Amino acid sequence: MANKREMKKGINAGVYDVIDDCFSVELYNPDMDTKKTGAIVDEAVELRNALIAKVNSNVKKGAKKHFNEIIDELALGLSALQAKVDKLA
Repeated sequence: MANKREMKKGINAGVYDVIDDCFSVELYNPDMDTKKTGAIVDEAVELRNALIAKVNSNVKKGAKKHFNEIIDELALGLSALQAKVDKLA
C-alpha cells in the first residue's frame, strides 16, 4: 500500500467484509444465536480501531517495517476472524 489513506481503506475493506459475512450468516440462519456473530463483529471493530491507530501513529524511523508489520497483523487478524465466521456457517 502506497500511503496511509490507501492502507486505511484496505483495513476498512477487510474488516467490513468480515462484518458483512457475519450479517450474512445471521440472515441465512435466523434461528442462530446472534451473540456469537455480535462477538465476532466486536472483535473486528477492535482490530480495525487498533490498526487505524497504528497507521496514524507518527513513525519516522523504520516506517516501512512499521507498516509491513501492520499489514501482517491485518492479514492474521482477518484470517482468524474469517475462520470464526466459517465455523458458524
